[in-house]
Amino acid sequence: MRQFFTQGLKVDSKKDIQMVACHRIGQRRTTSKSGGGAQNTKGRPRTIIVRFLRMADRDSVWMKRRALKDNKDYSRTYINEDFAKETDKVRKALLPSLKAARKDNKKCFLKGETLIIDGQTFTIGSIPLKYRT
Repeated sequence: MRQFFTQGLKVDSKKDIQMVACHRIGQRRTTSKSGGGAQNTKGRPRTIIVRFLRMADRDSVWMKRRALKDNKDYSRTYINEDFAKETDKVRKALLPSLKAARKDNKKCFLKGETLIIDGQTFTIGSIPLKYRT
């Protein structure tokens, strides 16, 4: 992970990013159990969950995540937040409204389980009619 932080994200190598936990999730996806080790059936490794000791370290990594697009070695690597299933469900329901607001040239984004459009906060039940889909 430290190599990923310094080479992929260009985080200062002198900065000591401390992690509480770092592990993969999900079952191994293998095509055969004999010889040569496990090969991934989907052509990609399992998701890695990292828990940071300090919020400042997490924020540092989060702010530099866009640097991965420009790095040829990590261009297919993504950093996402890990939300609870219920929060993911709500966010997925808010996505069409977010896209509709962006089509209307509004500044908008998701924050937790809320949609923020031009500084106004909306929940799933309070979205303006013109952005409901």
